[in-house]
Amino acid sequence: MGQSCSLRAYRAGEATAVMPFDYARLIFATAYGYAFFAELPDLWSYVRTAVLIASTLYIAFREIRIGKPRAASAGRM
Repeated sequence: MGQSCSLRAYRAGEATAVMPFDYARLIFATAYGYAFFAELPDLWSYVRTAVLIASTLYIAFREIRIGKPRAASAGRM
């Protein structure tokens, strides 16, 4: 059911608006794992999460930087 809701959100809105909720899923999964199974994430889980967040931020900032000249040149026509 959660996956279906995520797919509908991506279809209805922009990915930049939906991604914070997707990252919140990581936090909730960690909390549920600890609460119900007494399971703590290991070092590699933190490394994977850091790589995921860093790569997403890199792509977002790169797209902002690339998108600005296009928007400026479109206004001059």
